[in-house]
Amino acid sequence: MTTMNATNTLPLGAITLHRLVSAYETLREQVADYYARQRTAAALRQLSHAQLDDIGLTPGDVEDIATGRF
Repeated sequence: MTTMNATNTLPLGAITLHRLVSAYETLREQVADYYARQRTAAALRQLSHAQLDDIGLTPGDVEDIATGRF
């Protein structure tokens, strides 16, 4: 009796398309995150130093949030 191993391989075009779609989704998520950080930072910049202190932040923290370092 012979044993057969069947391996399903995807054509190169399918793999390339998958990589392109994944890269696009990653970029889209990064852009969405960037704009969300910018909106959050803009809202926080409207707060006074006392209000920032009440929520445990400093003005420097707001800039760190805007740049994604927080």
